[in-house]
Amino acid sequence: MKIISKTPLRLPFAGGLTDLRPYSEKFGGVTVSICINKYIRVYVERHSGKGFHLTYLSKIEQVDYVESVKHEIIRECLKKVGLENEPLRLQIISDLPGESGLGSSGALGVGVLNALYGYTGKLVSQQRLAHEAAEIEIDVLRGSCGDHDPSITAMGGLKEIIYDGATVDFNQIKLSRDGWYYLQDRLLLFYSGKRAKTNDSLHKLEDNMILAAPILHMIKKTGYEIAEVLKQEAFRGFGRLFQRQQDLKLKLPGDFFDEKAISLIEKLRSMGCYSQIPGGKVGGFIIVFFDDLERRKEILSYMEEQELVHIPFLFEKEGSSVMKQD
Repeated sequence: MKIISKTPLRLPFAGGLTDLRPYSEKFGGVTVSICINKYIRVYVERHSGKGFHLTYLSKIEQVDYVESVKHEIIRECLKKVGLENEPLRLQIISDLPGESGLGSSGALGVGVLNALYGYTGKLVSQQRLAHEAAEIEIDVLRGSCGDHDPSITAMGGLKEIIYDGATVDFNQIKLSRDGWYYLQDRLLLFYSGKRAKTNDSLHKLEDNMILAAPILHMIKKTGYEIAEVLKQEAFRGFGRLFQRQQDLKLKLPGDFFDEKAISLIEKLRSMGCYSQIPGGKVGGFIIVFFDDLERRKEILSYMEEQELVHIPFLFEKEGSSVMKQD
């Protein structure tokens, strides 16, 4: 019997980085984001040998003991669920490259936990998956990351998520059918091929939190404002706030931009578009929003000239799920 979990990746809209514990513990934070139909799938089954056979990111590990597992998140998830002595084969497949700004590390932790709990026959809530995945990344592994990614990828859909340190509250943002399609038709996703670790950039931000706090206050305000725009379906105000998130992030200490990224953002701005580079660094993806549908072909043509790959997607209302396969 094989257990399969499926966890969606996400697109951020506003509020990102206010979920970091050094900020949210003192001031509280908020993020607004949506999941898409690009997933991390985790396959788990028992094997007849000893130890763990792991396949992920084109890497293979075969080890006898859990402490020998090099992939930190997988290792700590195995320990969390109590499967340190179970001979397991575990494979991870992602629809999109990791380390590129779409919440893959958070989705990975959620997905591995969901699959491992499914293997034990125990069903756990999405809220618990989010909490435990964040606990592993932040408290156990001491990573420079926040609660946003495990929270939204576990829960799915379009969410306003409120943070008070490790306490996380979820507010679902309900759009009408027309509103859902309006937003989806005006968002495009592109991949540059760039990949980078998040920790270095977020360490710089955390080390300079006193200087960063005023900007993070404005990012948080933008998060609450964009949530209201979405709740009211006042989409003409969405693009301005979506762009403000990116512009504010560029003012923060940390590696959140490079010259090519700035040039690309400014060119899109001159075309009447709004854009964001998601994640806690200069990631591999760029999200573009535009009010005028007639801009679509022009944007696609320009981004192709820049050698950026268009990634079609649909919004995903469901969060992390698990199933058995005989």
